[in-house]
Amino acid sequence: MKVVNISFGNANESLKDKNNRQFPLAALLDELAYEYNSVVFVVSAGNSDPRNIFEELEEIIEQYPKYLVENEFFRIINPATSALSLTVGAIAQEVSISEQHMDGHITNIHTSIAQHGEPSPFTRTGFGINGMLKPELVHYGGNLIFKKEFGRIIENVGGKIPVLSNNPTEKLFNFNYGTSFSAPMITHILGEMANKYPEKSANFLKNLLLQSAESHKVEGFDGSDSDKQNALLKVKGYGLPNFEKAISSLDNRVLLLDEGVIGLNKVQVYSFDVPQLFFETKGYKRISVALTFDPVTRMTRGDSYLGNRMQFKLYHSINPNYVAEKFGEYDFSDEDAGMEELDVYEIKLTPGPNSRNSGCHQKGIKEYKRDPKNVPTSPLSLVVINSNKWIADENHQQQYCVSVMVEHTEDIKLYTEIRTAVQQRVRIR
Repeated sequence: MKVVNISFGNANESLKDKNNRQFPLAALLDELAYEYNSVVFVVSAGNSDPRNIFEELEEIIEQYPKYLVENEFFRIINPATSALSLTVGAIAQEVSISEQHMDGHITNIHTSIAQHGEPSPFTRTGFGINGMLKPELVHYGGNLIFKKEFGRIIENVGGKIPVLSNNPTEKLFNFNYGTSFSAPMITHILGEMANKYPEKSANFLKNLLLQSAESHKVEGFDGSDSDKQNALLKVKGYGLPNFEKAISSLDNRVLLLDEGVIGLNKVQVYSFDVPQLFFETKGYKRISVALTFDPVTRMTRGDSYLGNRMQFKLYHSINPNYVAEKFGEYDFSDEDAGMEELDVYEIKLTPGPNSRNSGCHQKGIKEYKRDPKNVPTSPLSLVVINSNKWIADENHQQQYCVSVMVEHTEDIKLYTEIRTAVQQRVRIR
């Protein structure tokens, strides 16, 4: 068994803003995921019907999608707060209104709350325990399509997705919506990946899946650009994954990956070369880093549910030996500690460290939508940091998987050049 899907939750146990204590069922899942580290656990984020909050259809339309992140009734529920499980929210499929007039024309008085690819109007949102990014992923789980009739909100079945009926003797198919259906879509992708890589760890499978995920901007959130980015992360996480992208490298998209172990309060530095044609060739380009690990957890700890925390930083145009030397002075007691001497060389990834470092499924992206003013040069240095929080065994070793994806929209031969040139150099202190 490689993947376990859990599509249920307790709506009476939702995560409140000030609650940093893990729920017992979610904590049990984390214990199981830690013990069975070749198995990926997938959990649905949960659902909340906006009709239970708003009386008028106009209110739902006006407040969507803001209410998903502003209203506490849409926070994720137990066990979706599980740290080592992948939590899955829902996005809307193509809008399809089923009702027709007598003349065959589709009625125009229905309102689809979400458009294709936008958050489903019922999906529950993060963040999780200690500010962990939850849900990490989304998939299609349905929509809400309403019309107002005689003062009542009437739902159209077109927002639902076809599923197998619980009473096959009466009818073979039924129609429903929810994160309980989006989570199995992720489980299916992971199952296909596990068939291709049957001996690989859960960290490996989750890492590839995160690297394949895409998230697109959603209109309608309030606040600054940072506030809107946080809202998007709370709702969609890293986005919608893709099986083919998860398992394949192309000429213009290359994945570098390593599975390793690291001690407590240790740093590992990876160095690799990226051809200059990547930076100098015009067109959209990006670099993404993903880190997955499976730390020990403790339900009674409110300050840090995870026994250790990991993070990464990416640098360019600097000797990796100097990077390793400077991180020899790293202060593990201060996770926000900077390396001022290296700041000018750091490739700033989005989301930033404050958003991604709290959890054990992390991803950061640097997009180059236009040619950079100061063109980075090789080598690139990826620093992986493991900070102890409360683990007593000083010899504890943490398993992890880290990857870097380099991709360009133009048809350039990145794969061949990187495969030939890349030499991984690791330093441990």
